[in-house]
Amino acid sequence: MHIEFLVEDRSTEETLCHLLPKILGESITFETHFFQGKEDLFSQLPGRLKGYKKWIPDDWRIIILVDRDNENCHFSYQLSVISYQYLVE
Repeated sequence: MHIEFLVEDRSTEETLCHLLPKILGESITFETHFFQGKEDLFSQLPGRLKGYKKWIPDDWRIIILVDRDNENCHFSYQLSVISYQYLVE
């Protein structure tokens, strides 16, 4: 299994790079991709998900990780809609 992490900033990426090997062990590989904040992540997300959909193997997973800040449920809804639109349809 392989996991692609899409994160909103470099500090989150650095944290994951330290924690994930300890949590996942050697049987699960991963790669992290950071963006310049939520706005950048959201603007690039449709294109990236569209690209993944064309070639992603069945044993790969994509995790989109953002901090909550003071966002409401609308933010989660937007993320769900974008993900569904470009990965499922």
